[in-house]
Amino acid sequence: MRRIILFLSLFFIHNISIAQKKYWQQRTDYNIDVVLDTATSSIDGTIQINYVNNSPDTLKFIWFHLWPNAYKNDRTAFSEQFLENGNLDFYFSSEEKKGYINKVNFTSNGVQAPLLQDSIYGDIFKLILP
Repeated sequence: MRRIILFLSLFFIHNISIAQKKYWQQRTDYNIDVVLDTATSSIDGTIQINYVNNSPDTLKFIWFHLWPNAYKNDRTAFSEQFLENGNLDFYFSSEEKKGYINKVNFTSNGVQAPLLQDSIYGDIFKLILP
């Protein structure tokens, strides 16, 4: 009886491991170059992202979350979450306390890539790969 249980256990473990899809790890390398202008409280810079797709699927788009845009105004998911938690600090904060990314330009292999802003959340973007 022990042999049968051991055999069945090994059989099921083996079949489960075969049934699982092959796992792959994506790779992303960043090169960030920024300059802080304290007089205007602004940052200007560039980010070069090298994304390596190791999956067997062709990527048609990549989602980006531009976190600074969560602080753009009082109509973001960030602001809504604060309100839901009873915190009015950000909602009534001055424009100097808010910030956002106002220029974004994406290229893929030297080709301009369209960036579509989410219709609900101003800090989520869909980068369409050429």
